[in-house]
Amino acid sequence: MIEIFKKSFITLLFSIIIYIFLSNPSLIINSVNKGINIFVRNVLPSLFSFFVLTDILAYFNYFDNLKKIFRFKYSDIFVVSLISGLPANAKYVRDLLNNKMISIHDASIVMSSTYFPNPMFVLGVVSVFLNSFTSSIKILLICYLSNFIVYLFNYKSLSNNNSFNKKSKTSFFNLLRESIINNSNNLLVIMGSIILFSVITSILNNYLNLSDITTSILNSVMEITNGINLLSKLNINSKYIYILIIGALNFSGLSVLIQSFGILSPYKLNLKIFFINKLLIVLVSILIGVIVL
Repeated sequence: MIEIFKKSFITLLFSIIIYIFLSNPSLIINSVNKGINIFVRNVLPSLFSFFVLTDILAYFNYFDNLKKIFRFKYSDIFVVSLISGLPANAKYVRDLLNNKMISIHDASIVMSSTYFPNPMFVLGVVSVFLNSFTSSIKILLICYLSNFIVYLFNYKSLSNNNSFNKKSKTSFFNLLRESIINNSNNLLVIMGSIILFSVITSILNNYLNLSDITTSILNSVMEITNGINLLSKLNINSKYIYILIIGALNFSGLSVLIQSFGILSPYKLNLKIFFINKLLIVLVSILIGVIVL
């Protein structure tokens, strides 16, 4: 009975989606163009450069040197996450998993508590939305602090991480070539997920009669760039807007989560560990935001 109900529900759902696509093609085309625009203007410039930069830093043993200096578990992942944000750090964690330098358990914890927003996105895009560079710095620091607190909470359960990358035998120019090719494939996956969620949010916004706050939060849950843009325009106290944006940045949006899991798709992270830590980080960041702001 349950199986029949499930099949009937899925059939009905996709029938409605097909009807929407056929009855309102301009909505779908505009939302696809909107997704492409978000990717080209906000995502591609920052992610592609950081993807390639991470490969270059690894080639020159930059992250191994950090481990030797700091002796802090997974200090390399922390630095990658701080300078490049998500989902670029997922690509680095996948490389560690490929080289058997991190366990699935540790990867699940570290990924959930180093899920920093891209600093270029916060200081560039979010500061424009809020019309305040100072506020964007505060928001970014709160995101860093809340993730670090939850990371320390899980610190004892992590392995020692004393292994180091083997020096690549390929030439530097071959490394650049392979990095550009491989990262272009990753970026195509990311662009596809952004377009998908742009279509979903456009359909929901068009067919559901929701309040401005509900619409903004729903869009933030789906796709963070447009969601934060809508949150910044809400006609409420600016402190509440900042707190909502802090929570949205730490949750990251389903679009970015799927981008990261797409990059890590060869490996099955522990989703229970991941999402419990994500929930803790969101709650901690909101609490810090209330205190600070």
